[in-house]
Amino acid sequence: MAYENHHLNMIQKMGKTDSQIKVMEKERVSVEKAIEQMKTVFERFHNRFGASINKSSGEILNKLTDGKYLDMFITKEFDVKLKDQISSEIQSAEFFSNGTWDQIYFALRMGIIQSISEKLGKEIPLLLDDALIQYDDKRLKNALKYLNEYGQENQVLLFTCQNREVEISQSFENVNIIKI
Repeated sequence: MAYENHHLNMIQKMGKTDSQIKVMEKERVSVEKAIEQMKTVFERFHNRFGASINKSSGEILNKLTDGKYLDMFITKEFDVKLKDQISSEIQSAEFFSNGTWDQIYFALRMGIIQSISEKLGKEIPLLLDDALIQYDDKRLKNALKYLNEYGQENQVLLFTCQNREVEISQSFENVNIIKI
């Protein structure tokens, strides 16, 4: 009798395991379909906006780095390449400092915004919250100078808990500083 109960329990457990395997298989198939769909959407996005984003991001990065890098390229595999001003070499960004990566990321975000804005034919307001907190003084000044230029055509709201941003921003015209 004990053997039969044990055997019955094993069969029930195997049945549960089989149903769990079927559920997991359905989930795996769903995830694979989602990944393929995301790849398709990204490829369409890259084809539609890729050249524009590379161009605008490169121009922004050029301003942020005082002309150190001429161009920025984002590949379909999300690799970032920069063209050096002095050597004209195209270098993989994976070897750059964290400060340069912050600039690359900022330039990429702004390049995406600029490209979408151009495609839509509409100005896009910008809201930043302590986005420049890791910048050294030189990088911060260049980023704020760029944001001031961007703000001549678009609304920019920069929230910060840092005095550096306030001090540098006071040197620009048409900047409203509100302390809360």
